[in-house]
Amino acid sequence: MSRDDRWQQRLQNLNRAYDCLARACATAPEDERQRAGILHFFQMAFELCWKTLKDKLADEGIDVASPKETIKQAFAVGLIQDAEPWLDALLTRNIFTHAYNEEMAQQALKRVMDDYFPMVRACVQHLNSLAHEE
Repeated sequence: MSRDDRWQQRLQNLNRAYDCLARACATAPEDERQRAGILHFFQMAFELCWKTLKDKLADEGIDVASPKETIKQAFAVGLIQDAEPWLDALLTRNIFTHAYNEEMAQQALKRVMDDYFPMVRACVQHLNSLAHEE
């Protein structure tokens, strides 16, 4: 499998995860199951986002090893518009493991809905536009 194939294949998986996240974020969660679903779908989409970015960077000849390095390089080459929310999401991922705590879960949900979902959406849209150019 070539590097180009790898990032394109990962992008297909990212699109599926993003679609789940978008559907989950389309309505305000009414109960803890819906909230947990949004947080879970965000975690999946976020992980696939940075891994797709890593594969796209590799396709361009830029090898990175960690999520943090991937985010910084993706910003440097214009794959994402702002590294700070990505780095913030990376650092606060552990909040999601405490989703059983009502206050922490509400904070995490607010961050996903207000900050992280739009960031992931922009990334997915940009990567899809790049895929269509190739």
